Amino acid sequence: LSNELTSASQVFSPFSRHFLTKSSQFLSRTLESPLPPRDPCRGLTGPEGGALDLDCNGAAPPSRGPWCSKPPRRGTMQSATRLTLLLCAAWVAALLYGEMGAYWAAHLSCSWPSASSSSPSPSNHVKVAVIADPQLMDRTSLSLPPGSVALQAAEFFTDLNMRRSFQSVVLPFKPDVVLFLGDYFDGGTYLSDEEWQDSLFRFKHIFSMSEQRTNPHVPIYYLSGNHDIGYSAFHSVHPEVISRYEKEFGPRNFQFLSGKVDFVVVDAQTLDGGATQSKERSSSWEFIKTLSAGNESNPKILLTHIPLYRPDNTPCGPHRSSPAINQRIYSAAMDQGIKYQNYLSKQTSDLLLGLLKPVSFFCNFWRFLSHI
Repeated sequence: LSNELTSASQVFSPFSRHFLTKSSQFLSRTLESPLPPRDPCRGLTGPEGGALDLDCNGAAPPSRGPWCSKPPRRGTMQSATRLTLLLCAAWVAALLYGEMGAYWAAHLSCSWPSASSSSPSPSNHVKVAVIADPQLMDRTSLSLPPGSVALQAAEFFTDLNMRRSFQSVVLPFKPDVVLFLGDYFDGGTYLSDEEWQDSLFRFKHIFSMSEQRTNPHVPIYYLSGNHDIGYSAFHSVHPEVISRYEKEFGPRNFQFLSGKVDFVVVDAQTLDGGATQSKERSSSWEFIKTLSAGNESNPKILLTHIPLYRPDNTPCGPHRSSPAINQRIYSAAMDQGIKYQNYLSKQTSDLLLGLLKPVSFFCNFWRFLSHI
């Protein structure tokens, strides 16, 4: 039972997982505690730990008579029963809160920002729900064999958690637009076509808009993340990942208008690419320069997956556990592009902001909340 509780704790919500882990530790300590030597009559033991040669009346037993055993004391049984019931009730309460109550609490604590009295007409406002880094679990997440029962159980419960979150906290607020900021599958670039399609089916089921009663046709826009297409060094070896992504999620660089706001989506994974990535890099920069030459008067909001540059040791703000996250950029040999980066370079960031002049900027990487 202790092992089952430990295994189950890996796929429940954090609150339930904490309680299940503590319960398994309690059971392990209880079962491992040494029991005193028992005698069938009142628990009496001899000097060597063996049973005294007495029957239940204190006299020597007959040569072939059976030993009698008395049941445990009633008070001990009642205490054990009460403890068992208490643990069961606490476990059920923790499970219900972790699997249901936590979503209700999150829903009650959320609301759209209130427009100030000096703001323009409410008809100019647009309500945008931003979802980032779902990273659906797959065989690359836990190094589990494909198709194994453990992997299927992990996928089922994590999918269930995200679906409940989406339907309990996002859809009830009736957003005008839903934005996904990338990293849809954990091992997206390393999955076979069959595995990728299976993850895509799960993704569409989790984030289905079919249960949006008032307006089931809310527009949804997708950004590419490093888990979806990799970095520029990966594209030269596996160009098919870009084609596969664009076939299902659409272009990687585009613009759309919602309300009176222009949203500009840029594939940041290709902006700092090397010379061998001129095709992908050029297409991204060509899109940016073409957009900057336009005469749009609407305010722009820039959307990327990788954050803009920031100096090292810059505080991340009050809602981040780590005080600062410094820049890391790893380039492939022979100018083959970027292997990894968690911020855009300073030169790229300055050029991007200078050309587009956005009034605001949203991104997501490492699932951290940080103020640029």
